[in-house]
Amino acid sequence: MAPGVTLTVNPGAVVKSNRWYSSADLTVNGRLVAVGTAASPVAFTSLSDDSIGGDTNFDGTLSTPSAGSGVHINVGTSDESRPASVVLDHVRVAWGSLSVNTGGADERSPEYVAR
Repeated sequence: MAPGVTLTVNPGAVVKSNRWYSSADLTVNGRLVAVGTAASPVAFTSLSDDSIGGDTNFDGTLSTPSAGSGVHINVGTSDESRPASVVLDHVRVAWGSLSVNTGGADERSPEYVAR
């Protein structure tokens, strides 16, 4: 998503991708807000993961998820005047990854905030 754009993911939402057949990276150069609850968490996972959200690829047990087959959330640094941000609370990232590019910023600097 572009700088200045916010994507909000609601409690209970399940976001699945099929990384093997498409570019399933979610590149955040704007703002991603995914806030679930203990009773209704947000999940980012693989299309083949039937344990979260059910059999959404309609193949029964023919496919199973594997490492790297889920959503990869990449937090970028495309616009230093409007830095990317991510708010994750009660979120599960399964079979994918979360990476944060600090753009060479010194993580010890007071301008760098990770909570």
